[in-house]
Amino acid sequence: MTTMQHPELDLPPGWARLVMPRRGGRTQPEPINFDTEAADRIDRLVREHFAFVESFFPPFFTDLTLRNATAGHLSTGPDPTGAAVLHLILGHLVTEEHRFGPFLDAWITKHGPAFAAAAVLERCMMTSGYTMIGDNRRVTVDEPGGLKWAARIHREDLRRIRTAIASTNDYDAVIEALAERRSSPWRSTVASFLVPTETNWVSEALEADFPDWFTVDWMWWHAVSTTDHLAALERRSDWPIRGDTGMLATFLDACGVAGLPVLAASAPGWGWEPAARPDVATALTAAESPEALRRLLSHLEVRGTIPLAGAVVRRYPAMAVRTIAAHTAESGPSPELAALLPSDPLVWRAIATELSASDMAATDTMREVGPDTPVADPADLPPLLTDPPWLHRDQAPESPAPVTTDAPADLELRWRAREEPNPTYTDPAAMLEELVNRPDLGERLLPMAGLRPARLAASWLDKKPQARNASRAWFARHGLESVPWLAFDALGAPGPLRDAAAQALRHLAFHHGDEAVAAELSEHGEAALSALESILGPEALYALPRTMPRIPDWADPSLLPPIWERTGKAVLPARAVEHLLTMLLLSASDIPYAGLAIAIQACDPESLERFSAAIVAQWERVGREKSGAKGWVPRQAELIGATGSAPN
Repeated sequence: MTTMQHPELDLPPGWARLVMPRRGGRTQPEPINFDTEAADRIDRLVREHFAFVESFFPPFFTDLTLRNATAGHLSTGPDPTGAAVLHLILGHLVTEEHRFGPFLDAWITKHGPAFAAAAVLERCMMTSGYTMIGDNRRVTVDEPGGLKWAARIHREDLRRIRTAIASTNDYDAVIEALAERRSSPWRSTVASFLVPTETNWVSEALEADFPDWFTVDWMWWHAVSTTDHLAALERRSDWPIRGDTGMLATFLDACGVAGLPVLAASAPGWGWEPAARPDVATALTAAESPEALRRLLSHLEVRGTIPLAGAVVRRYPAMAVRTIAAHTAESGPSPELAALLPSDPLVWRAIATELSASDMAATDTMREVGPDTPVADPADLPPLLTDPPWLHRDQAPESPAPVTTDAPADLELRWRAREEPNPTYTDPAAMLEELVNRPDLGERLLPMAGLRPARLAASWLDKKPQARNASRAWFARHGLESVPWLAFDALGAPGPLRDAAAQALRHLAFHHGDEAVAAELSEHGEAALSALESILGPEALYALPRTMPRIPDWADPSLLPPIWERTGKAVLPARAVEHLLTMLLLSASDIPYAGLAIAIQACDPESLERFSAAIVAQWERVGREKSGAKGWVPRQAELIGATGSAPN
């Protein structure tokens, strides 16, 4: 059994504090202060609720071993099993029932780490039945059931017990206390997690016969440290349900670069979930590992694998191209492999000297660019693609001076032809007041016209889907008739009312045209038309959300085909593509971002359609994730007009 070396990994500094310590590990645990008064608090809790504890041991169906252990712990002498029973029962009475909390502090300060380790192991084997009414209280040893609870143990509790064990002066006592309790694969798994230096225990746990669905395989990831462990782990465990940053930090702290291929191969069972991918990408790019990338390339059909492979390609492009070339030679080209090749000519130029002629030839048919592909000069592109407004919000244009207009009708009912007046609208003002916080009743707003209904519809335009849909329906019904009602606020003083009304005017302009909206304001003179021009033009470019949408990892420009500028002579720089993607994300709602049309006009239509279709394809590959602005993928396909790219 070979213990692995620990080459340096480029990991975030904050990961070190998440490592579950191990005796002799390279990351030394920070000292932990345990509460010396916790034992007294637990004793008082037991005295106060002694009758409740006894109720879990009725005359019939009682586990005598557990009852005797509990009684002995309370009267004769400390017993880890009895201590575990008390935590199980009294856990029903504390706020955080899945925390060890003061129990762990009491076990360590009063009886030492060896006792605490044994009590933790025993607790992971127990379950209980409990109802407030009737005699339905039981404590039993149910190893699989207990480990289901163990899957919910708070990681800070686990880190505290591992720290206490790793730093104790009586480590042999801990080994001895756990050794006598390793009577089943379930117990061996917990024991190997608590003392991972017992590498033979870890091996036995990994080789044991477990059900296919095992809820605490994350313990294995915290325990492995040898090449044999890694081989067994790869055979037994996919990415765990409870895999998190701390698990990754602990795993890599023990296994180093050798662990990266196993991590890369862990996707097939569960797939890479969006919440886990950023940390997994950080781990996989912590060191150059061609073998890890090869494992990813073998599982590109698994949801979420392509973004991770893309992260490796971006970090180590030369190694990645060589690895993709070798994989292509074995398995043939594919759209998924093509998506991973760099789409930025500048990257190809940087790595050209590190690649062989065979590498270039193997990837030639899958890539659209190479070292000789020209890149557009930013000076030749619209500023929206090189220096967009969200990079300098402080330069937003000032609103024009307010234009005074006569106050429009406040509220009236307008029924359509052939539409019977609804008798429930006896007090439309009261009904409107009720609707302010009830967009689910938005259909009741439809016949209402005037200043106040227009304000409500405008305020709903950028809210959640239910409110947004009600707003769209109202504006679809009243159309350009609503322009004078909106103008009262849109031409007024800056503030929330003006912002909402201005956005509503942009909505109408998108559906009816700028000229049609301007015609409705012509009677208010040149000042009003000038203000409208600002609202629909410069101000619209800075009408941005407080938090800008983030490009999801699967839509990174490096995973999408290049976009050629309008003449087809050069490709857009990577930064310009990022800005275009941001505009598409901003255009998910009914109104496209004001600068999107200008940006699209700067692009070659055919390459833009390929780009749009690739966004949809990547979205499909990761399971149509709802990352970024909701609905932006089908929306961008509509706006760009990519033939056949809009999903059904």
